[in-house]
Amino acid sequence: MEESETQVLMRKGKRGCASFIQAQCSSSSDSSQVNLLLDKLLNPLKPIDDWDTIDWIKWLIAGGRTPSEFQVIVRRYDTATTCGLVWTANFVAYRCRTCGISPCMSLCSDCFQRGDHSGHDFNMFRSQAGGACDCGDSSVMKESGFCERHRPKPHIKKKVPPRSLLCIAEIAMPRLYLRLLQHLRQHSDLANGDDPLVPVAQADLMASLLHEYSSLGAAMRQVMTSTICNPQIYEELTEIPSEDDSDERLTFIKQTDQLYKKMLKNFPGPSAPEEYRDFPALSDKIYHRTFLEEFVFWTAKYEFPQKIVCWLLNMLPDPKYKEELTRAFVLHYGRISRMLNKTADSDTLSNRVVHVSVQLFSNEELAYKMVDSMHLLQVMAVSLRDMAVQVLTPSTLHHTERNVHMVVDCSHHTMKDHCYWPIVSDMNNVLSHKNIALRFMQDETLLKMWFSFLAMFQGMNVNVRELGNHVEFEPNTYYAAFSGELEASACAMWALALHLKDDETLSHTRRLLDHCFSAVRTWFDAVGFTDPDNLDPYQLTFHIPLHRNIAAFMCQALKYQGASLSDLLPEPRFMQLLMIHPLRVQVGFYEILSGMWVRNGLQIKGQAMTYLQCHFGNSMVDADIYLLQLCSTQIKPSTFLMTVIEKFHVLECLSLSPNLRYSYLEPDQEMLMIESCLTFLASLMSIRTYIGKNDSVVFLLEVLSILCMGDKTHSQLLELLPEKCGSPQTKDIDAFLTEVADYKAPAFEASGTLQQGMYVPKAEVWEKLYDPIYVLLRAVHRREFQSSMDRFTEYIHQTNRYKGKVLWPPFRPPSEVHPSHIDPRVILTSSTFVAFSLVILEKFLTNSNAVSEQALSFCIYLLDMGVSYFGSQQHSGQELMVTSDNETDEFVDMKFNDWFPTEHLPDNLCKTVDKVVLQEVTTVSFQSSDGGEMYEESSDADMDVSEITSEVADQSAGSSQPQSNLLALEGQPSSSSLIPALSSIPSSVSSSSISRRALMAGNELVPMSNTAGLALIRTSGPNGDTYRPVGTIPALAAGNEVVLSESVSSEPIYNTGRQAMTYIPMASLGSRSEGTSSLPPAIFGSSQQEKVDVNANVISLLLKIHTKLSGVNDSYSPPPEQQSTSEEDQNDSCIGDGPFFLGKLLDKIWKLDEKCRNCINESRRTIWPRTQEMIDQETREKEAKEKEERKRKAKERQQKLMAEFASKQKSFIDKYKAMETEPIVEEVVQVEDTESVMIQRREEYDCVICNQTSPSTSERPMCLVILTQSTSTAGHRRCAEPEPGNAEGLKPQTTWVLPLKDQDKDILKKSLTLGSEMEKKIDKLKQHFDEESWLLSVNNGWEGGVYIQTCGHHLHIDCHKSYVQSLRTSQRSTTLATDKGEYSCPLCRQQSNAALPLAPELGDVMTLVSSQQVAPNVLARMIHGFLVEEPAIPPSQLGEAMAKAMEDITSTTYARYRQSSRTGSSSGGPASFFMFVNSVARQSLEVELVMRGDSVTGPPLSKFQSMMVPKHRKSCFVPLVHVLALHSKILRTQQHNAVWSKVTGIPAEVKSTTLLPAPVNEVPLLLRDAVALVLQFVLVLPLHLDKVYLSCLISAFYNLVFYQCVAQVICKMSQQKLELIRNSQRDSDNNSTLLKSLRLVLNRIESRVCNKDENSEQIPSSVAELLYDVELELQKMCLPYLRIMSLLMHHFYAEALPQGVTRNETEECVLLLRFLGLISSTGPILTSPGDVLMEVDAPGPSTSEETASSSSSITVNSLQRTKASIVKASSCEGTKLSSDPVFFVTSEAIKWICEPEESIRALNTWFGEFNMFAQRSQSTARWLMLSYKPWCSPKLLELPHSYDPLFQYYHKKACSQCNSVPKEPTVCLVCGTVICLRDNCCKQQTQYEGVRHSIDCGAGTAVYLAINSSTIVVVRGKRACLWGSVYLDAFGEEDRELKRGKPLYLSKERYEILEQQWLSHRFDHTSKKWIMHRDSL
Repeated sequence: MEESETQVLMRKGKRGCASFIQAQCSSSSDSSQVNLLLDKLLNPLKPIDDWDTIDWIKWLIAGGRTPSEFQVIVRRYDTATTCGLVWTANFVAYRCRTCGISPCMSLCSDCFQRGDHSGHDFNMFRSQAGGACDCGDSSVMKESGFCERHRPKPHIKKKVPPRSLLCIAEIAMPRLYLRLLQHLRQHSDLANGDDPLVPVAQADLMASLLHEYSSLGAAMRQVMTSTICNPQIYEELTEIPSEDDSDERLTFIKQTDQLYKKMLKNFPGPSAPEEYRDFPALSDKIYHRTFLEEFVFWTAKYEFPQKIVCWLLNMLPDPKYKEELTRAFVLHYGRISRMLNKTADSDTLSNRVVHVSVQLFSNEELAYKMVDSMHLLQVMAVSLRDMAVQVLTPSTLHHTERNVHMVVDCSHHTMKDHCYWPIVSDMNNVLSHKNIALRFMQDETLLKMWFSFLAMFQGMNVNVRELGNHVEFEPNTYYAAFSGELEASACAMWALALHLKDDETLSHTRRLLDHCFSAVRTWFDAVGFTDPDNLDPYQLTFHIPLHRNIAAFMCQALKYQGASLSDLLPEPRFMQLLMIHPLRVQVGFYEILSGMWVRNGLQIKGQAMTYLQCHFGNSMVDADIYLLQLCSTQIKPSTFLMTVIEKFHVLECLSLSPNLRYSYLEPDQEMLMIESCLTFLASLMSIRTYIGKNDSVVFLLEVLSILCMGDKTHSQLLELLPEKCGSPQTKDIDAFLTEVADYKAPAFEASGTLQQGMYVPKAEVWEKLYDPIYVLLRAVHRREFQSSMDRFTEYIHQTNRYKGKVLWPPFRPPSEVHPSHIDPRVILTSSTFVAFSLVILEKFLTNSNAVSEQALSFCIYLLDMGVSYFGSQQHSGQELMVTSDNETDEFVDMKFNDWFPTEHLPDNLCKTVDKVVLQEVTTVSFQSSDGGEMYEESSDADMDVSEITSEVADQSAGSSQPQSNLLALEGQPSSSSLIPALSSIPSSVSSSSISRRALMAGNELVPMSNTAGLALIRTSGPNGDTYRPVGTIPALAAGNEVVLSESVSSEPIYNTGRQAMTYIPMASLGSRSEGTSSLPPAIFGSSQQEKVDVNANVISLLLKIHTKLSGVNDSYSPPPEQQSTSEEDQNDSCIGDGPFFLGKLLDKIWKLDEKCRNCINESRRTIWPRTQEMIDQETREKEAKEKEERKRKAKERQQKLMAEFASKQKSFIDKYKAMETEPIVEEVVQVEDTESVMIQRREEYDCVICNQTSPSTSERPMCLVILTQSTSTAGHRRCAEPEPGNAEGLKPQTTWVLPLKDQDKDILKKSLTLGSEMEKKIDKLKQHFDEESWLLSVNNGWEGGVYIQTCGHHLHIDCHKSYVQSLRTSQRSTTLATDKGEYSCPLCRQQSNAALPLAPELGDVMTLVSSQQVAPNVLARMIHGFLVEEPAIPPSQLGEAMAKAMEDITSTTYARYRQSSRTGSSSGGPASFFMFVNSVARQSLEVELVMRGDSVTGPPLSKFQSMMVPKHRKSCFVPLVHVLALHSKILRTQQHNAVWSKVTGIPAEVKSTTLLPAPVNEVPLLLRDAVALVLQFVLVLPLHLDKVYLSCLISAFYNLVFYQCVAQVICKMSQQKLELIRNSQRDSDNNSTLLKSLRLVLNRIESRVCNKDENSEQIPSSVAELLYDVELELQKMCLPYLRIMSLLMHHFYAEALPQGVTRNETEECVLLLRFLGLISSTGPILTSPGDVLMEVDAPGPSTSEETASSSSSITVNSLQRTKASIVKASSCEGTKLSSDPVFFVTSEAIKWICEPEESIRALNTWFGEFNMFAQRSQSTARWLMLSYKPWCSPKLLELPHSYDPLFQYYHKKACSQCNSVPKEPTVCLVCGTVICLRDNCCKQQTQYEGVRHSIDCGAGTAVYLAINSSTIVVVRGKRACLWGSVYLDAFGEEDRELKRGKPLYLSKERYEILEQQWLSHRFDHTSKKWIMHRDSL
């Protein structure tokens, strides 16, 4: 029954059935029929991807309407106030920090454009993980940033949809959910390796349907969310009915339910503590109440399929749904963390998880609800801890056998692939909400678990120093460790610290610190670290996050919350332990810089660099330094300093014993480590990053330190500033930059070098603010610090602030310390530091190889800070003097803490150290059982130290005593115990060969020899294990003797895997008192103590060093009692050398007290006793020296002035020489018969390979280095007037913009280009004329032509061949196709690909075919004779070179442009090739004209254009013409004599038998290109003709050009104008040449080709007005011919081109006519109506000497004549215009060579040919006649000022070929075409569209704008490069790939450079980073 009803309904059809169901549901609540139909359609046994089923659902829900109509209606009821648009990866969105409340806020493009964000801090970004638009969500962003659509509109009543509209949707939605769930359950049991996305892909149609409905607005979303969140509906639909099992559907439901339960069981959550297991998200079992919860479960199970995620997020604008989705997401959060560990594609899954979580947790109110109800914080912490627990590994730090600590394994994929990142990101997002962060800090249990989680990162990635061979395999895990600590620890640390800003939160900080200290204590116990000496010096880890958490929270409490140090810090003993690991990190860092870890490979250096890197530095190195600063003020100074000295391994380096050498450090490392120790102390004392009083000063130093390393862009500054792991940058960097830096705008050079806007430090920065210590802290590479010092030195020398040789770093006094902190400089006033400094100074004075001057500068800086600090404390009334009870004058070597009995700094500075007791060294020799010596002080590198320890252990194994020590504990009171101690040594050990040395307790020792292996003794004691090397045992005197024990520990040897690295137990040295170090063991060879004389104090040493550095005895002079202001300013300066800084320090000591002053005076008298004679002698020497210095300076000034004068003189001479013509030696000699004979030697050339200078000969020709390129630049000229057939609605224009709307695109398409016009012209000629005739009537090459340029360097042709051959056989170049002849010029390295041979007659005037002073008709007949001469074939070498050059030129262009179809030739014979050869010459001139801006006489349009025009010396046109002429003479087939006769009207005087038959269907002369004809004659005539022959040619063909232009003007004239001309014939007084020409043409041209329009133009009032307009038009038409002819004359005869003052066409026309000798050389020029009359004094070409050197001189007269005045004057004079030569120049230039009757006959012939053709084809004849069009110079399309509208239009624009949106949309800037740059969709064979379009559009050259990156991509032939960007931000820098997303604006200078490089074909020379694209880009 049910089946039949369903069938009846379905027979109605989709629309009929839907209408019936909709009517039924609207009238009643009975939904049985709908459910029956849905049972049929959504049968789970059917495939879910059935398209018909989906279509039925669409029609059914539409309720009788079409689905599209239904969607439109539903969208009308979209009343949502939030956007909620969901996007996936790579979507372009916006983020406005001004409007954002949450840092994760984002806006879609539409909402951003509709909102008002002008002046805001926003950026565009490409989403990595996906997101959703937050517009309208007031919890995420401010309402002021909402767009118009989503702003609150309370006055507008919301529309409520009728129930009938969505009634079927309410019934169908739960069924759709159920069907999708059934499918997901069915395919959930995946085998290992199966792709989880395959089942989801099968349900894509269903998921897309749900996604489509969720996008219909609030009304449909309400229907969907109300059902998906309803527990009752879920329970009803998922309940298993109790029916017969035989039903297939029921069986399917039961099976899927079982699979569902199985998946729940097999998808466990994280392992949670017992107290958390009752939380729903952390319980072992999970229960689903709604469809939504189960969908989230399957989303996690199937690894977040994109379509389902987007569908679920699409409904977020519904507030109730958002809360339910968040609850469901948290419910499965722990299981999601497990999935992150297991997935094979962690990056994709992580991005998709964050895509969801960031939308849910950014809302503070909602996130707090989840914390309160779902225990979100605990869930996150447990999830993170669970991920870490799964990758734990035993810690190898310290003692492996006692170390029970576990750390994360950095080599595990969880760490390497950052699988934890989504959880950490969510944690930081949640903790950014203050209420949640406070809740986190209140929970004791949560904090304990959190710090136990951080402890798993404490001490990870331990590095062990390699002492033998270089490490074979360098681990790549270190960056995983650094990023792990940064993301897991530092991010949360700063997120919490951000909320600890006031005293109200102090309790939270205390709680955090308590847990931190507790965690550190637990860690100490776990790793067995109980004593400061118990540290392995060969291990290093950079990761101590617990220590850094202490530092961060301590800083917040002290600086911002008013806490005190005494309330927060633990006991000093714990502080002494706490400082060791940060100190070890610092020591290890300096060890790496000193080269001690070089055998560990580059990765260890990478760790040191990462430690300082800006993203890590604030959380690592700054925190470590701050913690050490705290410890330095809480631990006794002597203890702190001695610990630092010991850990830096420099204590023995500071011994005054001449025979003591430290065996831990290599000799070349000792000086470096001393310098490192001093650098560390200087940094510790002066850095104020955490303890500074003023945060602004610290931030200013951060900015300055970056700028001082090098000029930086604004984005580089932002990127390099240290950050606190995601904490917002609250400082306004622009305000600081204004204060300390100058902005240097981008400088643009025509060479192609692109610069960006840079910030440069101001001058006062170097003088007052540059802090080398802070720069050293931030310099990742030491070369950056050196760069800053070099810049500082350069500035000082440039400003003459200092004239010495060696500048010291300008160390600055540190800024004030925050009141809550103690200044760490207090330790610099201690007696230990004074003793330490005294030894440094003594060593520098006695042995400069031990202490460098750099180390001395740090020592002086430290003393200076100590003295300054003491002085400030003394003045404040604080007493720092502490006196010791046990005063003694004995100074034991290296016991610095016992040298001075007082802590009073002035006393210690004055205290003289007379003698230092050294510690004697004897030798120990271990003998083996066979009597052989196992070890002695030696340099044998192959010695195995482990054998020593084994022997000693064997000899003591029989001892009855328990495990004892190799060395006894300290405490032996007297030296009398020495003898018994020696007697207890085993008999096999020779006491005479035992070597011992003194060292403080806890310092590590190694054998004295330079062995690869080291042995350490380890001993367990009450305070833990201690280590000490075996082989060199220290010795101390003065009652601290230690004896060898009778037995040695029998504990097993611990091998770390290092070569010969063995640890053996050693006795603990016992507890150490607070002020002294425990004494190391000592064995003396005798009781005699050796002493060394010092007899100095700090002051005396400073004085001696001052003298040593200055080179003058007693160079220091104490300051006067009353100093002047200038002297005080000088003392405040930090610019100077060593004596300067020493003097400043001594001045400060002088001012301390009277005792210091007396000590300074006494020391000077003692060191340099002075007599009166010495004083007088010094005075005389000083005066003489000053006098000599004055003489020297005067002489230097004189020499400088003379050098400047000589330089100016040389510059003037060079300039004068440059003004002359080519350096060709010419002499003009007048002979008796007044004939001019030119005598000249041949020009010689320098070969840049063999360096020989020789002329070019036929046997060994020279050649030019050239680059041949295929070009279509000239073909991209656009017509200023629209094409007649497409002119509707279009106006004339001279610029074309890149379309930003479809209307602009249509305009661009309709614009006419010269290339397409010439192709159309060739097609028409081909249709109507013989091939040979039309091939020689025009030029081709407008598209795919050839352009040749040279660098101007020469080679022998044989040298060139050898050079190219050597390149081919050598290593293959990545950017040069050497197999195709490409090479770099050997001199200038410019890219080249051919060699152009130089004819021997070049520059040889003796070969010139001179002319006599004959009549023009005689010249014409002589040309007839030249035309019939047979061509001379050059000798073999030269001929072969020219043939090879022609072959290279021909092969340059692409095959499609060489094919006969392109030129229209069917045979491709000689005529076709002759046309190609002729066109090569034409294109060279046309391209040069383009580079000149389409003007020969006008000034350059810009500085870039003037630099792009090739200079005459670098022009290769004349040598090129020689090569072309040779081939033209061989290939010529046309009767050029016949053409010449037609043009001149003079018949040829040659026999007809020598002429080839003329073509039957010849192109009329009036339709031929005159320029092409002239070039043909130039190429077939002898090249070395006198200038008059070329002038004759130009003049004859000008006549043809003039009448062609007149005929075209006549054809375009309206009938009214033609009638006006005809009527003028009745007036016999009208004798104007122009008017006669108009009449002549009008009477002869075929009337049918003339314009028939009667009203197309305004009728002129008189003939004068008409002639004025005609003259202007004729001048424009004649200019192209005149320009090319002028360039021809310029190249052939080195004629200087005339120069005008403007780019006026009339002015240029007159100047060129005069330059070519077609009109007279004087007379005023009327440029245009209303312009002034200009007197032009330009030389004519008839006087060659003047023409070559002079230029146009234009003066302005006061007389102004407008067009109206011309007309008025002419009407008053009876319209007689023939007497006015001012303006009508085109007709005046007509000069016929023949007689008048012959000229009329010639004209009749011209027009007769044309009229015959016009009778055959009127339309074609008219089209060909109207060949002139106002072509504009080729340009790139104009770009908009702002990049945003361009990006918005094109980044989703479809490709014109495949009609799909490209992944990388790219626009051609030449034609505006959108292409798929390198997508496979438009790929043809192996060629991508980007390459193919470059050939189609630019003959291999293309300029593309990559939309998604804003960069210019240049394609040149087989190469491509990233040129740069023409769009810069407000700071003048690029934003490649749009990573910053800041607003970009067009740089007109850069765009002009790009355009000029394109026009001048200089991409190959200016762009350097080319790659071979191999057709694929």
